[in-house]
Amino acid sequence: FQAEDGIRDLVRSRGLGDVYKRQVLLYQGTMSEERGLFHMIDAMPSILLQRPDCRLLLIGLTDAGLRSEAEALAAHLGVGEALEIIAWVPHTELHGYIEQSKIGLIPWLPVDKHKHNIPIKLFEYMACGLPVLAADLPSIRPYMDESKAGLQYDSTSSRALAEGVLRMLSDEDGLRRMGDNGRRAVQEKWNWGRMEERLLAAYDELEVRVRQRRARAGRGQTRSVPSGES
Repeated sequence: FQAEDGIRDLVRSRGLGDVYKRQVLLYQGTMSEERGLFHMIDAMPSILLQRPDCRLLLIGLTDAGLRSEAEALAAHLGVGEALEIIAWVPHTELHGYIEQSKIGLIPWLPVDKHKHNIPIKLFEYMACGLPVLAADLPSIRPYMDESKAGLQYDSTSSRALAEGVLRMLSDEDGLRRMGDNGRRAVQEKWNWGRMEERLLAAYDELEVRVRQRRARAGRGQTRSVPSGES
C-alpha cells in the first residue's frame, strides 16, 4: 500500500494548488456530523493561529448538502482557503494522498455505533506510515495503545482536536516514530494475511466447541432414555 511516483504526480496535478507544500491534515471516507465533519472545520482557526501552513483535506464528501454546509462554515470562520474538498478518488490513488499528508484524522463522535465499529481508515493510514490523531473510543483505543501510531483525544471537543494536531506537529521526531510504528504494526500484525490466519483459527476453535457440545448432548440423551418393559 505505497504510492508510486506516477500516482504522486497524479495527486499533485489534480488542481489542488499549493496544498502539498503545506502541513496537510487528512480525513478520507464517508462524512457526516457524527463522523466529526464540522468539528474538523471548527478546529482550524485555533490550528492556523499557530500553524498557518496547515490545510484540511477532505476526501469522500459526496453529499452536496453537507459540502455546502462545510464550505459555509469554513467561510464563516475565515478558514475557507485552508480547506480542500475532493468528492471521490479511486482507491488505487488514495494512498498517494495519504502519503502526501502529515496527520490522518479519525474524529468520530462517541455515538453508540462508533464505540463498536472499527474504522478501516485507521489501518490505511498506518499502512502508509501516516501518524494518526483519533477519537478516544473503545473500538479504536486497543489498536492505538498497542501500536503507538498516534494520539487519541476527546472527540466531543473541537478544541481538543486542535490541541492534538498542534501537539503532534510540534514534534517532528515523534511524528516519524508514530508513522514507523503504524507501518510496522500493519506489516507484522494487522494485515489481511494475519487476519486470515486468525479467522481460520477461530473457525477451527468454533468447530471443536460445536463437536464437544454435540457429544455432551448425545451422552445426555442416552442416559435419559428409559428402559423398555417386557
